[in-house]
Amino acid sequence: MPLLSRVADTDLVYTRSSTFRSSRLFQIGATGLVLAVLYQFIGRAELAGSGADVAALKQILACPEARALLGDDLDHTFWGLSYGRVRKPRRDERQPGVTRVVSWRLPVAGTNSSGVITFEGVLRRGFWEVDGVLEVGDTQIRTRRCEVDSGS
Repeated sequence: MPLLSRVADTDLVYTRSSTFRSSRLFQIGATGLVLAVLYQFIGRAELAGSGADVAALKQILACPEARALLGDDLDHTFWGLSYGRVRKPRRDERQPGVTRVVSWRLPVAGTNSSGVITFEGVLRRGFWEVDGVLEVGDTQIRTRRCEVDSGS
């Protein structure tokens, strides 16, 4: 009988430790999710503060093909993975008048559909010079020259 009571005690200890492990994994997962959402908010605030997102959206609005795909009421969306970096130019990237460099991926949506714009640019003498690619389904549009490339 003492052997059976030891087995029962071991089962209880195992159950408690597995419950502890699952709650610990939940805490780690929840912390990771909170950090990911926080990263999104901080990154988007940095982008919005720079004004580069507005320049990228203006390029999309200036392109008739992009407006036909997305629709008129165009804006970046809250949902979707947005990431990138706004920074000062490195020493090897320095050019006269350039004060910021941006590289970003931003989800956008209009009245007809949604897509993602991936763009790079420089802030030169107070104005953003942005070049990007808008992806809507299989269609890609280079926003600066308004060139359309439909996927096969």
